[in-house]
Amino acid sequence: MAETKQGKFFYGWIILAIAVLALLISNGLSIGGIPVFYKPLREEFVESGAVAAENAESFIALGATLTFLTAGIIAPFAGWLIQKFSIRAMMLIGCVMLGSGLVLHSQAMNASMVYASRVMMGASLGFVGVLATTVLVSNWFVKKRGMALGILLTGTSIGGVVIPLVATPLIVEYGWRTAMIMVSLVIWLILIPATIFIVKNNPEDVGQLPDGDLQPDEVSETGDGEPVKRLLTGLTLREAIKTPIFWVFGICAALVFYPIFVVSQQFILYLQSPKIGLTPPQG
Repeated sequence: MAETKQGKFFYGWIILAIAVLALLISNGLSIGGIPVFYKPLREEFVESGAVAAENAESFIALGATLTFLTAGIIAPFAGWLIQKFSIRAMMLIGCVMLGSGLVLHSQAMNASMVYASRVMMGASLGFVGVLATTVLVSNWFVKKRGMALGILLTGTSIGGVVIPLVATPLIVEYGWRTAMIMVSLVIWLILIPATIFIVKNNPEDVGQLPDGDLQPDEVSETGDGEPVKRLLTGLTLREAIKTPIFWVFGICAALVFYPIFVVSQQFILYLQSPKIGLTPPQG
């Protein structure tokens, strides 16, 4: 019953590819790619009077802050939903939130609409960002989990490179509003269909085992020879949060990643400032 056919392609590699794509798009659009829109957004809002010139920098900074703050606040709730319900369903919710947030942002006529869109984009990260994709990939890989998660996390870096390279010429050619709609199409036309038709929550959904194994490792047998899964060992959430190492890991992760995110949000604007003077494509 638990065996998979020898020589059958392991579907987990397809899952890993989709998860990398999800990170490339979600983190690429909401974190790594959004800064290329800041300069034309700021200039238009200042020129139209939607934002006072003296508040232009804080306007941009607050939008980025709302994205990260929302992502952090919603993460525990999103994690609970992912464990309780289908990962695929949660990823679809995240895709719709991210796509809708970008569409709303592209139509924003005042700061409040921009802030609302950034909240939606931040919330989407809890459902289709690192959290959801890590759980998904971990379901499919056990022995090779470290390697698989390492490959997965390249999606964030790749997205931070690819999305700006795609979005910048679109902004120059069509303006930032149309460009934002155009880059959002990758969610509606690629990521959502891939999530619906390709993503499977667990290897058992396609008659396979984690890592593509032919026999389950963690089983024992009853007296009549029927396989019985062994209980997983480890700490519950309640037990884990009482240990110092849990908080050490959490604080260290925050100290590593949040400074990177903060710098990345402002760096392109700095390169395009009069002090440096790079053009948008150069920046």
